[in-house]
Amino acid sequence: RLEHLIEVEAGWTAINYIEFETRKEFRDPVKYAYTLTFVGREYAKTPIPLPEGLDVTIEPPWFISCPNSTYHSAITVETNNALAADDYWLIFEQTSELGGKTTTWIDVRVHKDV
Repeated sequence: RLEHLIEVEAGWTAINYIEFETRKEFRDPVKYAYTLTFVGREYAKTPIPLPEGLDVTIEPPWFISCPNSTYHSAITVETNNALAADDYWLIFEQTSELGGKTTTWIDVRVHKDV
C-alpha cells in the first residue's frame, strides 16, 4: 500500500508510509528493494536532479521478506521555504531478487502560504 499523492507546505517535512504484505504461500525469504527517481512530470521516464530545496528519501530502502509478514518503509519529503509551489513527480519502483518489478508515479504537491 502506497499513497500516490504526498502534500507538503514549503518549509515543512511530510512522511508517508509504505506497507508491504507477503502471503503465506511464499516459502523462502526474498529480498525487495525500493528506489525513488525524480522525473519532473507525470509519466516522464528520464531522471533529472531534484530541485534545490526538495529532498526525498526512503527508509529502509530494502528488506528481506518472510512468508505471511508485513513490512513498513517511510518516504520522507523535506522542503525549504524557497521551493516553488508545484507538483513534483517521482517514479517509485519496487524490485525483487526474483525479477519482479512494480512501478508507480508519486505526485509530491508543494503548497506555499502566500
